[in-house]
Amino acid sequence: MPPPDLRGFVEGLHSTGREQHPPAIVLTEDYRQRTELAVALKDEADVYGIQLREFPSIDDLLRLIPELSAVRGDGAIILVDTDRGAEWGSWLEASRERLPDWFQLVLILIMPTELPRLAAVAPSFFSWVKTQVVSGTELMASSTGGDSVMTTLDEFQVQTGMTPQQFVEAWTQGRLPDNFRNSSWLNLAMAVLGALDV
Repeated sequence: MPPPDLRGFVEGLHSTGREQHPPAIVLTEDYRQRTELAVALKDEADVYGIQLREFPSIDDLLRLIPELSAVRGDGAIILVDTDRGAEWGSWLEASRERLPDWFQLVLILIMPTELPRLAAVAPSFFSWVKTQVVSGTELMASSTGGDSVMTTLDEFQVQTGMTPQQFVEAWTQGRLPDNFRNSSWLNLAMAVLGALDV
């Protein structure tokens, strides 16, 4: 069976609902791909009236859960940074019931190197997820063209009003707030500059 494209993946999760469908784990190769996937997943979920919120830390998730709404059809994208797989795994193992049961979608974006750590400390959570582990590369391959990076770069420049070089300099000089969105833009800017240096 061929891997689903991004639209088919989100549609499949939405059509079954969380009661029958566990969270999905999406393997991302690097931070740039993770940023692209998060944007694409949010856009696709919006088609179904689902507002996906990003949670880069357990503290952020716990702090923002009270603000989320069943009426809006919120969902979660849990972002597992490098060296955070075991931390998230421990929390998910012990506290999965603390995720609102009306969450339309729960997606976990994780680097492949962190998957063993999450699985080791969260065996029952991993058993719940079962076969819902997919490759971000496969999801993006059939739903984005070769210009996906350029589209993301255009969005970056519109949102920040800076070139990648200017953004990195502003970050280095401490002129930008240290928040998740800027961290994501920083990863993209550094990836672009690294590609230009090759």
